Amino acid sequence: MNVRKLTICLVVLGLFVLINSANAAIKKVEPSVINVGESADIFIELDSANVTVKLIDDGCGISDVPKFSGNATNVTFSNIVALKTGYIKVYANDSSGDTDTAWIYCASTRRSRRHMDVTYTPAEPVTNEVIIITVLDSRTDDPVEEAEIDIFLNGNKVAYGLTNESGQFTFTPTTAGDYSVTIDRRNYYQEEIVIPVTAGVTTTTVETTVETTIPTTVETTVETTVETTVETTIPTTVETTVETTIPTTVETTVETTTPPETTTPSGGGIGGGTILLIIVGIIVIVVVIFVVTKGKGTSGEGGETTK
Repeated sequence: MNVRKLTICLVVLGLFVLINSANAAIKKVEPSVINVGESADIFIELDSANVTVKLIDDGCGISDVPKFSGNATNVTFSNIVALKTGYIKVYANDSSGDTDTAWIYCASTRRSRRHMDVTYTPAEPVTNEVIIITVLDSRTDDPVEEAEIDIFLNGNKVAYGLTNESGQFTFTPTTAGDYSVTIDRRNYYQEEIVIPVTAGVTTTTVETTVETTIPTTVETTVETTVETTVETTIPTTVETTVETTIPTTVETTVETTTPPETTTPSGGGIGGGTILLIIVGIIVIVVVIFVVTKGKGTSGEGGETTK
């Protein structure tokens, strides 16, 4: 009896599991709310595979979205944009006919999208010159920060980035041409401008230094030196040597030096120099006579002594 009851319970349980495994239950939908006018990716997680899933517009104005059908429990619908407030219906059914439904609400953003005013300086840009792009809110004139800037030349992206806190972005073109600039920011309409850039003029700077030295100082030195020297030398040294056969040699040297006279009287007569010479000559003669006389006397006395 107990075995029969246990068997019945197992059969009921198996049927229950089988029925639930075939149910096309939607386990999770993210996000549950999307903003009108913004692109969103919708992720759906299912309880089982072999399920067909599709999105159905329920007042929000989404375009036709291809449905998903396949052996997967995770499904993603990309780039879904709601044009107005309403709902998106998530519908799932499996091969056995089981269905399940979930809803996504399309909410209006807190503020509607606005336009941006985009300007650039200088007004006539040239190559190798910095260009400043300024992005402002068209309604408030406030700088639009973190606006995405993409710059193209002949279809090729040459620069990109975000505006700073002043709503500005700078770049330096190196090639002449028409640069297409797109500006994109959340809650704003995308803007596009064209910046024509012409070839810059190459300037060559030649530095020439001319040094000219003009003497402005004239120094003249005139030195006149007149030296007049009159030197008169009168020999006043008389050397007299008397030698005799007597073994006695008397050598007398008389030297008299008289300072030269540089002044000669302009009148006639005998000058002082001549008188001095005469006196000196007399003295010399007297001395010589005295010496000679004394020598003779000495010589006579000696002879007498010899006898």
